[in-house]
Amino acid sequence: MRWRRRASPGDLVYASTGKLYEHGAQVGLRTRSLEPRVELSGEAGVRASLPPVAGAAAHGAARAVQVDPGKEVRLLHRHLERMVALLGRLPDLEAADSIREGQWFSFRRRLSFAVGHADAEPSINALIVVDAERESPPSVPGLLMNGSVTHVRDPYSSDELHRASGVRSGSGTDRLFIWLEEVRRQWDTDPEAELRTIRERTRDGARSASVAHAMYSLFCRKDWITDHFAVPVVIGAFCEGVARASFVAPGEERTVVMGSPLYVRMCEEPRVERVA
Repeated sequence: MRWRRRASPGDLVYASTGKLYEHGAQVGLRTRSLEPRVELSGEAGVRASLPPVAGAAAHGAARAVQVDPGKEVRLLHRHLERMVALLGRLPDLEAADSIREGQWFSFRRRLSFAVGHADAEPSINALIVVDAERESPPSVPGLLMNGSVTHVRDPYSSDELHRASGVRSGSGTDRLFIWLEEVRRQWDTDPEAELRTIRERTRDGARSASVAHAMYSLFCRKDWITDHFAVPVVIGAFCEGVARASFVAPGEERTVVMGSPLYVRMCEEPRVERVA
């Protein structure tokens, strides 16, 4: 049975804690408070006989109280907001701002989430976040992002999602898919990693604009998710977030920006007022 999760504005669907910790430290963000908070209090004595020493006693703190189970989530939201503030004014994808590869940018649009894998390497898979519709003006770039399923947040994460092998990215796209995953893994652990260095270590021939457009077109197809992907995911939700551009592929009709997200969250769809 296929079904869709009900999206709620404000829900954090995806957050790369790797980027938050590593890049946050580089820009002066203190992330230590994201560690789980447990308050220890009280004292109890436990007396036990442990042969061959009779009458041995052990004492220690015995009561652990988690002060606020939702504190970690609120701290994560707060740290993401602080990191975005430290990043400064970001290019806006919706305003068709110029975006350079390796640069952070913001987005706000309707997106779908699923799992895909490299065409010739099914073992290499990723969470795919892609435009749910392509009705925007050609001047507005298309968006395709790849992330790790481990960064999907509750309640959108599930055992099925983590076990999913995904569906193929399309004929001839495996080199690009693998390269994008290599970039994402590097940026999750090394905020200073440069695309030039990553290209030197991998096959730069994977960066083909025509292949990027072909993969984007496939992932945007509604039947790619609804006909082949049975794992519960968010489909066509209005979202906002911040990502880092890994590949900017120009095209005859529109440019496609491929990126690695810092976070994606649900938001209210802007109201469009009709002018008489």
